[in-house]
This record gives sequence, structure tokens and C-alpha cells, in this order.
Amino acid sequence: MQTSIRGAVAAVFISTLVAGFAGGCSTKAELDPETMARIEAAANRAESAANKAEAAARSATEAAQRADAAAQKAEVIFSRSMRK
Repeated sequence: MQTSIRGAVAAVFISTLVAGFAGGCSTKAELDPETMARIEAAANRAESAANKAEAAARSATEAAQRADAAAQKAEVIFSRSMRK
């Protein structure tokens, strides 16, 4: 999950580059500076979202590990009480 969002963004970017090169564009595509700024801002937001998702996944993993440890501890306590 951690790298899946980044991988997807990278795959789209690389696919776009490959398609551009494979298309054999003879003229240089010129984009309005405002459009480039919007594209860059969108890319930055996507990267920020990917970083937040990665942090959330890490936090969820840690919480799952703590819950598992608590469940194991409860199981030990329960098994001890059943022996008495």
C-alpha cells in the first residue's frame, strides 16, 4: 500500500512520457505558464496525498501490531485464569 500510490503516479507519468516520445511529435509542445503552474501544483498535491497515505498506512500497521500484542497478552491471562 505504501508504494502503490506513488507507483501509480509514477506509472502514469512514465506512460505519458513514453507516449509522447513514441508519438513522434515533430513540433515542441508549448504550454501556457499558468497551465504548467496548475500541473505542478496538482503534482505537488498528489505527492502530498501519497505521503499522507503512506504515513496513515504506517500508523495503521503500528496500531495493528499493538492490538495483536494486546490480544496475545489477553489470551495468556485468560488461559492462566482457566487453569485455576
